[in-house]
Amino acid sequence: MKIHVINQQQKEFVTLRLQTGGRITSEQLELLAELAEDEGQGYVLLTMRKNAELPWIEKSSVGRVIEKIGEITPVEPGSESSDIGIMPCSAHGRCPFEVADVEGAYRSIQEVVHKLDFSLPGKFRITVTGCPNYCTLPFLGDFAIVAQSKPKLNPERCIGCGQCVRMCRGDAITLYRHQVGDKQPIFIDFDRCIECAWCIKNCPTGAIEEEETGFTVLLGGRGGPEPRLAEKLIPLFSEEESLKVLALTLQYYGELGVEGERFSELLERTGVEHFKEFLRRVKDD
Repeated sequence: MKIHVINQQQKEFVTLRLQTGGRITSEQLELLAELAEDEGQGYVLLTMRKNAELPWIEKSSVGRVIEKIGEITPVEPGSESSDIGIMPCSAHGRCPFEVADVEGAYRSIQEVVHKLDFSLPGKFRITVTGCPNYCTLPFLGDFAIVAQSKPKLNPERCIGCGQCVRMCRGDAITLYRHQVGDKQPIFIDFDRCIECAWCIKNCPTGAIEEEETGFTVLLGGRGGPEPRLAEKLIPLFSEEESLKVLALTLQYYGELGVEGERFSELLERTGVEHFKEFLRRVKDD
């Protein structure tokens, strides 16, 4: 667990931010409650990126608090300005909308980040989400992978019931009112399809099948006073390809970014096409 020490307005106090990945064990919860009561003001905050914060920790107590946390979970220091945060779906493995369980991708991304042997010029936010519901706000992160599944129709199994039309979350499916078996009973408009796999999950006869499942990569988003929505790279990547793109993205940011510059600002300065050319050049080498 990475722990960041963040200054407060009150100069004698700091806030400890714990990168939890959206999951806190009962043992960790018990300890956080104890530390909040003994060292803080009796409460713990949960951030938008699913981290936990212990506010109102006296600067003189920081070492002791981190040591106590380290007794139940491995900890490493973070910084306020330059760090890599990874936010996965907190409901992975349970969510009915899930296209793919991203637990493995999340662990693999942690390994990519852990192997970095260079510093980044600024903080870098990575989001991993198991479907295009975007609960984790991937469009506001520096880098995101979104699991998606492209559907295809098996007309021999389709009974023309219209269930897929009713369930489609992108209004991408049209039901033809001709005799089933004469022509393709439904039409899928892939310009509108969000590849959420909801039609696949809800077809009563299994007529809508999975043609391809992978990850769409989003790049260059940010929140703050000047927000910017991330841009889609080429969909759909395999998990392995997505990890390679992440490693190259971090390399690009490390080589060309200037101190304090966010990745989105680097893309604005150099251009998305320049970044894509970098990916092609490095991949060819």
